[in-house]
Amino acid sequence: DMRAEASSFCLLCPPGMECAGGLEAVVGGSLERKHQQPIVPAGYYSPPGILSVYKCYDDPLRCPGGSPGECAEGREGVQCAKCKEGWTPADAGTCRPCGGGDAFPFVFGCICIVLLLCLMYHVTVSDDKMKKNHSMLLVTISGSQMITVLQMLGAISLMGIFWPGSLNSAFNVLRVVNFNVEVLKLECVVRPAAIGVLLFKVFLVITFLILLSFIHVAHVLVKYGGRFRERRPAYISALGTVLMAFFISITSTVFSPLQCSARHPNGLSTLRDFPSVVCWEEGEHVPMVVVAFVASIIPITCLGIAIWVVHILPQKLCMGDTDFLTSWAFLVFRFRGGAYWYALCFLGRSTAISLVPAIPEVLLQIVAMLLVLIGSLCIINTFRPWRVKQANILDTIILSGTIVVVSLSGL
Repeated sequence: DMRAEASSFCLLCPPGMECAGGLEAVVGGSLERKHQQPIVPAGYYSPPGILSVYKCYDDPLRCPGGSPGECAEGREGVQCAKCKEGWTPADAGTCRPCGGGDAFPFVFGCICIVLLLCLMYHVTVSDDKMKKNHSMLLVTISGSQMITVLQMLGAISLMGIFWPGSLNSAFNVLRVVNFNVEVLKLECVVRPAAIGVLLFKVFLVITFLILLSFIHVAHVLVKYGGRFRERRPAYISALGTVLMAFFISITSTVFSPLQCSARHPNGLSTLRDFPSVVCWEEGEHVPMVVVAFVASIIPITCLGIAIWVVHILPQKLCMGDTDFLTSWAFLVFRFRGGAYWYALCFLGRSTAISLVPAIPEVLLQIVAMLLVLIGSLCIINTFRPWRVKQANILDTIILSGTIVVVSLSGL
């Protein structure tokens, strides 16, 4: 229970370490003996020279244990969360040197983003959302619900729940929908610090909107001879569709610097999305929090605009303002007449789900998530807000299944 601080005295063993006590031979064949040093158990990490133990919550395989500072091959930093410069994540918690083809995922990802935005823009501007037939409306709503549930599960994966084996792997994959850039092998293109990765994620959202603007400009110039004023409603609709489709992911990304893990044996916490960053340390975390508060303008502005639209929608309907209805149809076209207000409930639910992982205690996270999901389920079954009956049934199934998953996590 004691560790050697110097040859003259011993101190209590630090929490999370193993201190066998006694003496051991000095390496090199000398007859001299020294106090046995503390050992870090497998699944834990301690910086070299500082006996302060972190539990490797994200992936225990990254931390093989042994002497302080020991990490799996190619890894370093708190919780062995970072790959060394020029290395990229590999199997079994290790990292390997970047190869010539490791920049391909980043390039391929950029191409896919442009193609996805082109497709979303085409779908958005090529039909009248308020006049879709029953079948197309059902397909559109069901597709949007599937995108939402993937983001919802991605947000749940950020909670401090320890999922068993394969389920944990599945939830880690779902983090991709929350702009987890690890799959792009960004470290093989550039080596940013944690705040650099956060800024990259935030600017990724802004880049989406800028790219969509370029696509709109090109489309109007080619097809409509530069009549931008006439096509302004289509532009607003396209921007709104992208923001609505990825609202949970955007909000989760913005508030990720507030999502701290459970406490480690040393009493400190680290960020769930950036495991090498210790919470509330001035070096990295505080600047990240500042970025989060500045970037929160994006979801807050979206919520404010949504409230304004829903508030004046009845008046615009009476006036027959087609430009207004075309511009903001993305917000309300999925809901039946008289239930347009549910757009605010939908965005409110998405915001709450994104903020739940910021709650410090896991039990409180589970309770808060269940309250949000059960409240949404009650509203769905009371008011049936979706324009298509089957969409109400599908949303009920999705919410019920998610409630079961979150409830089982508390056992």
